[in-house]
Amino acid sequence: MVNIQPEAVRVTTRYGSAATHIRRIHAEDIEIDFVPPLYREREQKDDSDVFTFEPANQARLVVVNSYRLGDPPAVSDGEDRVVSDVSRFSLLYEDLTFRDFRVCGRPPPQLVAQLTALPSAMKIRRVSMSGFPVGMQIVRTGDVNIDEDFGRRPGINPEPAENQVGAFREQFGAHVSAGGRRYLFVGNSITRHGPSPELGWYNDCGMAASSISNDYVHVFAKKAAAIDSNACFRVLHVASHFERDFMKKDWHPAEIGRIADAGRYNADVIIVFLGANVPKAYDAQPSSSPRSFAKALSEVLAVLDPDRKAMVLLSEGFYSRPVLDAEKFCLAKQRGWRYVRIKDIRGRGDVHGAFNHPNDLGMRLIAERLWSICR
Repeated sequence: MVNIQPEAVRVTTRYGSAATHIRRIHAEDIEIDFVPPLYREREQKDDSDVFTFEPANQARLVVVNSYRLGDPPAVSDGEDRVVSDVSRFSLLYEDLTFRDFRVCGRPPPQLVAQLTALPSAMKIRRVSMSGFPVGMQIVRTGDVNIDEDFGRRPGINPEPAENQVGAFREQFGAHVSAGGRRYLFVGNSITRHGPSPELGWYNDCGMAASSISNDYVHVFAKKAAAIDSNACFRVLHVASHFERDFMKKDWHPAEIGRIADAGRYNADVIIVFLGANVPKAYDAQPSSSPRSFAKALSEVLAVLDPDRKAMVLLSEGFYSRPVLDAEKFCLAKQRGWRYVRIKDIRGRGDVHGAFNHPNDLGMRLIAERLWSICR
């Protein structure tokens, strides 16, 4: 048999007991360097078979599968069939962690995490997959039941291998225990937007940036890390939980999990760059909202910085929203926070990229402006 199959991690179990329980599988910091051409797995059963290579359209970064002992492998003389009645057998995988994969070289157009139960029932409980390149898809075959979401499912990072920052992580840089400065970026799709193929957007980074290394968060982080190798960075996306929702009567930021969790990060510097997703109706009649934009923003920051020890930067938005910018300015002045003006940047004709988001130049200028204020 010829078996040429691009995959990084494979977890395979052949089992015969009625209830097989596999726990605590951990894979971390794995680098995959794709060198084309890639080939699909094929079988050559005898010498008369003509074996033809075919380019693969899927590269499997993770394969989790199961076979009962009663299920022969793809090539078998049948002698390993030791269980006759396999209808009552099941397999449970629990506490699987796969994280921080770095894809280099020339990856194929689709990257896959493959879960296969052939034909047995397979359940996966408490699985965590993070730090993957953009574009990874989940493929399930057979009776596979996942009781917790896989989390981020990003596409291919087009950045050349030698320039890769890696897949988008909500928290990156040094570990918080290293004692460096902790930066928290609070924003919307300009800060981070996951892949949306239906929109023609396949990256997982600040929208319209050509790669993760060119969005404003990572341009800023590179500058900060250059003078403090222990610096830590975290991103909090609040387009839904704040911008679109703060006008609801039952909105309470302290009860929103991702905001409360970010508050436990204990940021030293909080950079707020948002506003685009606030309903335009608010600008026309702010009094119609149960709370003002400024009050809602102050409530979010009270959760993120309960002790009021962080340096807070409130930036003008990338889009002209005079009502919101005025409220940010007054709030910053009232609280002693730093107000960041970018009107001169957003007014340039050469900084607007796809989806009316800042292009690489716009991202760099925004990062430089923020850095000049808080360094």
